[in-house]
Amino acid sequence: MRVMLLAVVCSAGTSGAATLAETDAAYRNGRYEQALKSFFPAAAKGDRLAQYRLGEMYGLGRGVRQDSSKAVAWYGRAAAQGHIDSQNNLGSIYYDQRDYGKALKWFLKAARAGNASAQYNVGNMYYNGDGVTRDHAKAAEWYLKAGKSGDARAQNNLGFMHSSGRGVEKDEARACFWYKKASEHGSRDAQAALGSIYEAGRAAPQDHVEAYKWYLLASAQGHEKARRYMESLGSRMSLQQVSEAKARAARVPPPRD
Repeated sequence: MRVMLLAVVCSAGTSGAATLAETDAAYRNGRYEQALKSFFPAAAKGDRLAQYRLGEMYGLGRGVRQDSSKAVAWYGRAAAQGHIDSQNNLGSIYYDQRDYGKALKWFLKAARAGNASAQYNVGNMYYNGDGVTRDHAKAAEWYLKAGKSGDARAQNNLGFMHSSGRGVEKDEARACFWYKKASEHGSRDAQAALGSIYEAGRAAPQDHVEAYKWYLLASAQGHEKARRYMESLGSRMSLQQVSEAKARAARVPPPRD
């Protein structure tokens, strides 16, 4: 379970809002050179969005040479002003550098402000014991916060933890609940797990058509085990059942944001 860095669109700051909004639109459309020229003066004047975007550009190498030290500097300026996504991304950089103390500090600031990705990241640190005493129960608490906010990774992890009884009470029904939530948000691991639940009839009535559907959706995202499970299950199903499973998969709406 790895920590992920989140890049999101944020609202413009107060300094030169209209111009900065246009600059941010240019950035999001890939016109990095144009955006860079406007972000620098705005960031120097203290605009949090511009500082965040510069951190993102240096962190990801968008329009500039990738430079983690400059990313840290710009994220740090925005984070110090309470920019939540900068706090989370700053934590991610420190985490990748194995500076777990600083990583947890910034993740917690963003997590306590309600950032779902940061909540997931804090959960991972407790789950893995990165810079803290390993505590699966505390990890589950943070995953629950993130899962309720729609973070598919946290939802999938909650499904696994309830299925295995790790850090929480073993509860196949709760596992199924969270795997469904994560599957609806596009988690291929959750889709594969949900397929196995329906195939075996655990916490849900046995339904090979439904199992095949979820295996198919997971395999379409490159989940190799799901592909093998689907092929094995398909060999024991009728052509009509397979056709129905494919039709069900086609009706599944795109992942919700």
